Amino acid sequence: MGILFEPSPLAIASLILNLQKEIKDNLIDVVPKAVCDKSGTLDFFMEESAGETSSLISNHSNPQARKISVETTTIDAEVANRN
Repeated sequence: MGILFEPSPLAIASLILNLQKEIKDNLIDVVPKAVCDKSGTLDFFMEESAGETSSLISNHSNPQARKISVETTTIDAEVANRN
């Protein structure tokens, strides 16, 4: 099984729509979190239409990006949750 991480609610909706078969067949698990060095929450700068430069880093995003709070996790934690 593959694990796909995506903190943007806009992008999650699109991913779930586009990966329905893979999700149903348990080939991929979509996790609505950002990957970080620790679990918690961080500010995420989300661009409209799930823009390519949406980021946890404000200077990397478009200046019009909307700041939201997202959950973070680690790869180790997510793999451990899945045994």
